[in-house]
Amino acid sequence: TNNTIAAAWELQTVEDKFKIYHPTSSTLNPVTIRQISESVIRFIRIFPSRKAFFRPSMSMATSERQFNIIRIKKLAAWGFKAVMKRKHPIAKVVENLIKVFYTAGALRGFFMYFASNEWLYDASNVLGLHSKLSRRDREIFPVDPSAVQWDAYFEEMCVGLLKFVLKEDIESRREKYREQMVYKKELEAKRQLGNVAKA
Repeated sequence: TNNTIAAAWELQTVEDKFKIYHPTSSTLNPVTIRQISESVIRFIRIFPSRKAFFRPSMSMATSERQFNIIRIKKLAAWGFKAVMKRKHPIAKVVENLIKVFYTAGALRGFFMYFASNEWLYDASNVLGLHSKLSRRDREIFPVDPSAVQWDAYFEEMCVGLLKFVLKEDIESRREKYREQMVYKKELEAKRQLGNVAKA
């Protein structure tokens, strides 16, 4: 939104009305499919969906054959684990495995083109726009792509998915997690102080 507003302002001041502003992943602050996957999976493992059937994981395959082998092995392992834990009837396990198998295949088809290629987007127009803004405008409409923190960005994306798509109460879970992290840090600090005192 900031980039759109600032770009609209600049286009009123230049003769060239056809300019492309790329404010996200670019040569200045690139992001990869692997980084996206790792960020998303890290978050989901901390805050798993209550509707999830399997624990999420990621494998990067170099060919379609390798992808199919990995997919079948993981599904077989998940199915065996679910049956042994007796959390679900075998018929339900098989039904879910079939759904996951075809869903994974469909997602592979959707993302394969993007995951198998690389694009380098030029951020020079955005940087030029950033340099034209006053200090006050830069504070109100930050457009510098190097300032984007991708891990935090994808974390908020996951929050939106859980909250608005899956209709889960993620905010209270995040707050509880933060409290646990603060408590653990305090305990660790006390333990280190105790070790220093003993030394």
